[in-house]
Amino acid sequence: MKLLPAICFALAASSSFLHAADSILPKGWEPSTTDAVDYLQQALQDEKAQQGINRLTGHIASVLDAQLLVAYVELYDLLDEKGKASLKEEQAQWLTKRHKNALAAAKGEEGGTASSMEANTAFADFTTKRLQALEARSKKLTSKPVGR
Repeated sequence: MKLLPAICFALAASSSFLHAADSILPKGWEPSTTDAVDYLQQALQDEKAQQGINRLTGHIASVLDAQLLVAYVELYDLLDEKGKASLKEEQAQWLTKRHKNALAAAKGEEGGTASSMEANTAFADFTTKRLQALEARSKKLTSKPVGR
């Protein structure tokens, strides 16, 4: 399972080429992390040991972060230079908030065996909300009628 974060990063890094006119990916090849998240969430439902739960929630958080990177790059590519600079600063501030949020969730468990799970879950939840927000912004920008 240690390869999963590396695979997710590779998918995320290649994703910015998916919609480009001069894509390096062969036509019809569109890697997705959605199945990986679904699989990990199902495995999490079946897992009973805290160590396994901690590991699975960490993998889910990593895959969601890869999806967020894809959404960020796709939105970034749609913006003008001023918008790109603004998004980059906004994302940096958001990343700081996410980190603090995850730390706070872990502190609630006071270093117990579930603290990793709590941090991972807070990280994943915070990331999911941001992912949805960035995807909505991209959709709004791409659905504007031409000439307006």
